[in-house]
Amino acid sequence: MLVVDVVVGGIEPNPCLFVASVCRWLVQDYGKLAYMFDQSRDYREKMLTMQLGKDHLKYLISFIDLLATCAEVRHRLID
Repeated sequence: MLVVDVVVGGIEPNPCLFVASVCRWLVQDYGKLAYMFDQSRDYREKMLTMQLGKDHLKYLISFIDLLATCAEVRHRLID
């Protein structure tokens, strides 16, 4: 998974910093990270039905999990 809980030196990371870092990383490397969204419908269907192998689907699931974690952290910060 791309999401990892990290505690360095007994200090918990700042959730705002986590979300900002991930967002910055996504913006900088969008072409590399979200390549599957720019593919044709046929390619995406093959990915989702594992015709391209399990690695593509695992990557997509991990990517979506990372986005969901960011949204959850941001939601907690707003509340």
